[in-house]
Amino acid sequence: MELIEASLIIKMDYRRMLSRFRASVLSSTSSRTRNKPNRRYGFEYMGSCYDFTTALLVAVDVSGAVPSEKLKDFFFIINRFFKYGIEKHDVIQFDAEVKPEILTLKKEKKKVQITGRGGTNFQAVIDFYESNPAYDGLILFTDGEAPCPKIHRTLKKLWVLSGSSDYNEFCKSILPKLPGAEATYIP
Repeated sequence: MELIEASLIIKMDYRRMLSRFRASVLSSTSSRTRNKPNRRYGFEYMGSCYDFTTALLVAVDVSGAVPSEKLKDFFFIINRFFKYGIEKHDVIQFDAEVKPEILTLKKEKKKVQITGRGGTNFQAVIDFYESNPAYDGLILFTDGEAPCPKIHRTLKKLWVLSGSSDYNEFCKSILPKLPGAEATYIP
């Protein structure tokens, strides 16, 4: 077990990361407002505002190969999602298996307790994500050092790697075998 505190500054384009899930961010939840004109009739009738209702699953690799500094960076990025329209998301931790505690975040959390620090197995996360149809997308924070998982359904997945060298290695060996997956890295 380890207690980490989220980092303070990472220069990364979070909007570009979340735009990959843009189709799922659109909502059928609407409310009427006088401040916005109606598209057809102008201010004569009330306009509509649509709220974001996306259900993201965020998986964080807490294996022994990922240093504590990288885990701080991962959780800082997760906290930044709230500034770009995501109201809540579920965070799971994994190493060789998915940890049973699902952390549902509705606001920033500065201190997070980490349990694990074993080996890495992506298959456990992919199986958990594919068996829960309530999620619109998966964002997986990792160092990319594990065997390639078998994917049965082509759902939206974004792999965020801890550095450019990990990203280059991941793109050569694992990413071509993953349908529906994209990758980026933390600069």
